[in-house]
Amino acid sequence: MNKLQLFFSFLFVALFAVSCGSLGDAGEYGKEFHEHFKANDYEAMALMVSEEGLEATPKEDWIAVFEAANTEYGDIISYKKTGFNMSTSNGTSKIVLSYTLKFETITLYEKLHLIKVGENEYKVKYYEYNENASKLSD
Repeated sequence: MNKLQLFFSFLFVALFAVSCGSLGDAGEYGKEFHEHFKANDYEAMALMVSEEGLEATPKEDWIAVFEAANTEYGDIISYKKTGFNMSTSNGTSKIVLSYTLKFETITLYEKLHLIKVGENEYKVKYYEYNENASKLSD
């Protein structure tokens, strides 16, 4: 293996390790978000929303969206992470976590759009769910 191939091999491993660390932190954040959702703790969920998210949509409206899902579909029975996407733009790390949510009466598909706001901290920038996964953003 020449020096250039060796360099790129190490670079790939380093980037993969950093990506997995970021995904792990974001995944834990997603788990915390959904545990609040299962507990119907909408106030705690709203505290997980970014400043950008709160500027675009008032806290009360975020709470109303979360509460409406439980009111319409019943309690969350389970949730499962089904995918993720990572990107960086203008120095901001963004992670989109995809989930399948099983409520008492329906299965919904969800995307939790997170931005990194600290060393190991994420906030929700955008949230979406639909009973048809293909209707969620890319």
